[in-house]
Amino acid sequence: FNFTPQTLSSYPLGLPTAASYAQVFCSDDQAYGGSQAVEPVCYQAVAEPFAQAPCHAIITVPPLAGLILKPVS
Repeated sequence: FNFTPQTLSSYPLGLPTAASYAQVFCSDDQAYGGSQAVEPVCYQAVAEPFAQAPCHAIITVPPLAGLILKPVS
């Protein structure tokens, strides 16, 4: 979740595995009244610890929005 009115670019997010993660939900989507500030993408996590997680990915979080990511095979 990003509760600020600013887009968080290059935001590190701790993740459980070094896999590709697809965005499956974004509350900033135009279908939910959002601005669609960030296009849906797939993020690649790397096996470097961050925030007590064994892996992390660098993501972009839209303003005043929440994201749900899902590992893809």
